[in-house]
Amino acid sequence: MNSVEILGARVNPITKTELIDEITRSVTEKKPSHFMLAMNPIKVIVAQRNPVFRQYLNTATCLFPDAIGIVLALKLLKGINIKRIPGFELMFDILEIANRHSLKVTLIGATTPSLVIAEQKLKATYPNVHFVGNRHGYFANADEREQAINDVIANNPDILFVGMGAIKQEALIVDIRRKKAIPFCMTVGGSFDVISHHSPRAPQWLCAIGFEWLYRLIRQPFRWRAMLPIPVFALQVIQTYLKNIWATK
Repeated sequence: MNSVEILGARVNPITKTELIDEITRSVTEKKPSHFMLAMNPIKVIVAQRNPVFRQYLNTATCLFPDAIGIVLALKLLKGINIKRIPGFELMFDILEIANRHSLKVTLIGATTPSLVIAEQKLKATYPNVHFVGNRHGYFANADEREQAINDVIANNPDILFVGMGAIKQEALIVDIRRKKAIPFCMTVGGSFDVISHHSPRAPQWLCAIGFEWLYRLIRQPFRWRAMLPIPVFALQVIQTYLKNIWATK
């Protein structure tokens, strides 16, 4: 799978059709084992500052362009024109694949009440999916986390979705994959809370232009610190773009 580097982080400039084909092959043929991450500006900047998180990203088999910032950076810095692939929407495409093939799916993340509602909604929409070993993402201690890992291995799902917030969710998948080659793993952030309506998604018109982050910031202003990497990313992209132009003169 082709990849390019954006500000020190690897990104796979893949189309949604190509991605769906690769995922379908992975979950139906049980190979290769994939670990996919939705790349956004925040993850790029966090990776610059956190070597452990950077290693988690390097472990992933595909880092697809989830955010408009990544899409613009690909165009400005690499001359690559490609559409963003929202991870939230991709999750439903994957569940549709699982439904057609009656696959096993495990969900880890959110609080227990939120996850229970999300699971009920997904079961109603995808009746042929076998949901196994679903559990909340707030581990009380290392023993509980280890038990979660062992449960995933015992249940042997075809697809694993983990939504626990950046770094924690990646770390969990990396540790699971060290013990068991799950056909397909993907981080989904706060998707379970959105499905359960504990955290409403941005209006479709804002999603279409890639401004979900602004909607979240307006609704939850306490998240401003978590959003600080976004302007840092934008500034670094502009600086690199101008540097590339000057270098060609």
